[in-house]
Amino acid sequence: MRSLAASNPILTAKESLMSLFEEAKRKADQMGRRQESEGGSRGPGVQGGGRGRGEPGARVEIWLRPVVQAGALSSHRGGSESSRDSEQDGELGNLSASDLNKRFILSFLHAHGKLFTKVGMESFPEVVSRVLQEFRVLIQHSPSPLGSTRMLQIITINMFTIHNAQSRGGDGEVRSVLQEQTTALGLAMFSLLVQRCTELLRDTPAESIPEEEREDGDEWEEGMVRVSAFPLDLRELLPSVKVWSDWMLGHPDQWNPPPCSIDGCSSGVWRSLADLCNALARVDHGEAPLYKADGDGGEGDEELRLLLLEEDRLLAGFVPLLAAPQEPCYIELTRDTAIAADCKRVTVLKYFLEALCGQEQPLLAFKGGKYVSMATSPQPSIPGDAHSRHDSLTERESDDVIVEAESSVSEGDEGGGSEDDIRELRARRSALTNRLAQQQRRRDKIQAVLQTCGQLELEVRPLFLVPDTNGFIDHLTGLKTLLQSGTYILVVPLIVITELDGLAKGQESCGGSGGGHGGGGSRGNPGATHARAVQEKAKVAVAFLERGFEAREPCLRALTSRGSQLESIAFRSEDTSGQQGNNDDVILSCCLHYCKDKAKDFMPAKRDGPVRLRREVVLLTDDRNLRVKALTRNVPVRDIPAFLTWAKVG
Repeated sequence: MRSLAASNPILTAKESLMSLFEEAKRKADQMGRRQESEGGSRGPGVQGGGRGRGEPGARVEIWLRPVVQAGALSSHRGGSESSRDSEQDGELGNLSASDLNKRFILSFLHAHGKLFTKVGMESFPEVVSRVLQEFRVLIQHSPSPLGSTRMLQIITINMFTIHNAQSRGGDGEVRSVLQEQTTALGLAMFSLLVQRCTELLRDTPAESIPEEEREDGDEWEEGMVRVSAFPLDLRELLPSVKVWSDWMLGHPDQWNPPPCSIDGCSSGVWRSLADLCNALARVDHGEAPLYKADGDGGEGDEELRLLLLEEDRLLAGFVPLLAAPQEPCYIELTRDTAIAADCKRVTVLKYFLEALCGQEQPLLAFKGGKYVSMATSPQPSIPGDAHSRHDSLTERESDDVIVEAESSVSEGDEGGGSEDDIRELRARRSALTNRLAQQQRRRDKIQAVLQTCGQLELEVRPLFLVPDTNGFIDHLTGLKTLLQSGTYILVVPLIVITELDGLAKGQESCGGSGGGHGGGGSRGNPGATHARAVQEKAKVAVAFLERGFEAREPCLRALTSRGSQLESIAFRSEDTSGQQGNNDDVILSCCLHYCKDKAKDFMPAKRDGPVRLRREVVLLTDDRNLRVKALTRNVPVRDIPAFLTWAKVG
């Protein structure tokens, strides 16, 4: 990669890369088959539902706890122990550092092979999830099995992959999907490095700076951290963090606006950087004074010498870093070079973090005495999503389009439109009608396959949680716990917010979401005392949601009945008068937006084999009618207390 990203690239290196990636793919496939044969690929889960395991029409649910990834960690990670919350992390933690290192390097090369060759991208999210999980556990080891040089190589590979994707995609204003994926992977790994650095900084003991060591005119706070007190693990990570920050300073268009996240919580890296900024505020980076070459005792001074960082020397001439700001600095002859180098790195990082605050749309800001993330959460973009969303047009949406076409025809007749326009509209209506019929036939075939197959296996990896109105009335504390865990994304249907607004104003909810607010069953007139209690709970729930959306919580989303995600609920009125069914059906349709069933993915390999469906969405409700509807549409459903117990976050 260094050969390909030089000023005069050696193009034959591309053939070597292709061979290397092909070998990595072969080894990764072998490891995957071996783990699957041993049963390790399934991970911990909960089975349930259905009749007997082998009976016709049986339904089995396999629940797997999700992998906690880079963006989801920052909200609940207070130390190294939180990295062991997942059993899958525990499984990796049982490996020796050497074995884990080998596994990570193989996964890392496999992921970059996909990005370089653009082959097999349908499995890219799964491979990246494994890379991030292994990397996170690996950097927790002390001493680090990677070391400073290998970590620098890993960061350099991420930079090259972004550079290579940019070369393929041109210089358009809109980033390509490949550019988004490469940048998101680089930022996710950078976020993990930053989190580890922040942990190590917080664990480094502070001390008071003696008065005789203070610079003239400087006021030192009690409890500053000396650079010379940095632990070895932190000193090995700083060069890689500094180099990536150099790259970000030189290529702001690659990461601002922030790319769509791989893991669903895109603000993780910026929240991690805000935490690092707060931790660096207590670091004494002036322990070894640095001098510039502008007459302040720099170049030409016989008592000073040039400070050249090892990472800058190793990456000299690397094209992705040519745009990075480079300012030579000098240190006193008697100063320890290693300490001075770390002071230089801390200085560069502080400048970089201040630059994030100075963006046209700031990503960090100083509020309430500390730095906080100001980054917005773009909607995750996964290859093929646009196509699948196009293919999964619901029956109701198709009806709406057809009705619209019919009304357009009528208006054209009345307005005296040309015959060509009328023919075009009629042809469009015919095409839409045929398309709706094809979709219905496809659904009928899928249903027929499901009915004839002996068994249905539902593999549930919860990521998106969709609560009904009852959840906010009866179990708001549980929903707050799930949101604060950072592991799951809370998706709130707009109809639920509308119902909560109505309850908060003392109105009776219409349409029936969740079968009885606060009462657990009846939707009749519950009495003045109960009504007031429900009203107060609804007010608290609405206030909680408004605060969450105003703070741009990365794991909180609102969803319209048509599947559109909203960044804000300031304007949240939605006309549902044309919707079929009641509010329960609208909530269920929000869940179905996250169910993407493709026949080639779930069809059994053998004639009598089980049909396997994968789900990342879970409906949270204790309403019996809604639960039955969800089960008939193969949507996983749990009540909030049961889910909290299973997820081990409550």
